Amino acid sequence: MFAHDTFSEFSQEIGLASLGASELDINRLAAIYWYTIEFGMCKEDGALKAYGAGILSSMGEIEYCVSGQPILYPLDVQEIAQNHVNFPISKMQPHYFVAESFEKAKE
Repeated sequence: MFAHDTFSEFSQEIGLASLGASELDINRLAAIYWYTIEFGMCKEDGALKAYGAGILSSMGEIEYCVSGQPILYPLDVQEIAQNHVNFPISKMQPHYFVAESFEKAKE
């Protein structure tokens, strides 16, 4: 992901946005980062695809994210920032946010 210009810039922007931010805003930025760069998913030709580094680094998470077990929400950064600032870091994700395409995820 960090070799992709758009996503490396996005990651850097989140870091810059956190400078001087309130604790709440840092938690919101962390959640957006978590559900995009780390655990991002998108659709490609109607199929679910994982692109997040956290998913791709775990064979179990790769299988699990497309198993039908987790809840899949449409990617919405406002929703993430407002309602999903708590997320598990040591077990499979109970839900993921899915972009309509990789291009939409970049936007």
